[in-house]
Amino acid sequence: MRSHLLLLASEAPVRASSMAATTVIANELRRARRDLDSGADIRGRIAEMRRDALPVREIRAAGLASGSRERVESLADVLYAVQMHGLGRAAVIEESNRHLVLRLHESACCANGAEAAGGCAYVEGFLAGCLLATGRYDQVEVRETECGMRPGASCLFRAECKSKVK
Repeated sequence: MRSHLLLLASEAPVRASSMAATTVIANELRRARRDLDSGADIRGRIAEMRRDALPVREIRAAGLASGSRERVESLADVLYAVQMHGLGRAAVIEESNRHLVLRLHESACCANGAEAAGGCAYVEGFLAGCLLATGRYDQVEVRETECGMRPGASCLFRAECKSKVK
């Protein structure tokens, strides 16, 4: 950044394209750092909720509230939100008008001891909140059907969705 200050202070003309490229790179680095911080924050919150021995329904409700605040419009946006918040890498296994089956690799809940605290309740809530935030469904119920129960394993979630009547 210092070289930019020297360049701007000198008499040499500054090319707009180099400044624009520098701005884009700086913005991307800030976004990437924010995403990493966000993922660490959520993993920390999950660990804290478990340390405080909160009931599973409260952990799920916290995930639902967080997912509901997401700005998502499609299933692809939901999958991206899961990854950007550090909850894991989600993939669609099965999809119909009434349900979704999602596989989550490297689940944040499993990294924090899912077997000791009711599985991946936070992720269940987050997925339900995100799916509701798309505006395509009136009701969404997400349940974990298989839990990896250890870091690096994958979990399976089934979302039952009731579509809005048009």
